[in-house]
Amino acid sequence: STAAAKQHGLKKAMGNMKVDWEPLEFLTAERNGVPLLRGIDEIQTVLDDHISKTQAIRSSPFCKPFEEEVHAWEATLMYIQ
Repeated sequence: STAAAKQHGLKKAMGNMKVDWEPLEFLTAERNGVPLLRGIDEIQTVLDDHISKTQAIRSSPFCKPFEEEVHAWEATLMYIQ
C-alpha cells in the first residue's frame, strides 16, 4: 500500500541518518591546557541537516509505527547541538 511504502521510506531515511554519523569524529585540540572541539564544521552541517530531516519525519502521519524512535533520535540530535 501507499502508506506502507511511505512508512518504509521514512524508516529508511532514519537508518541512513544514523549511518551518516558513523564516520564522523569529535576531535579535540588543547589550548591553554583545555581540550576544545576542533573541525566541527562538517559535524555542524550534518547536525543541522539531520535535525531538519528528523522534524520533517516527525511531522509525517506515516511515522506513527516508529514515532518513539523518531523522538529518541531527535532528542539525541538536540543534545549534541
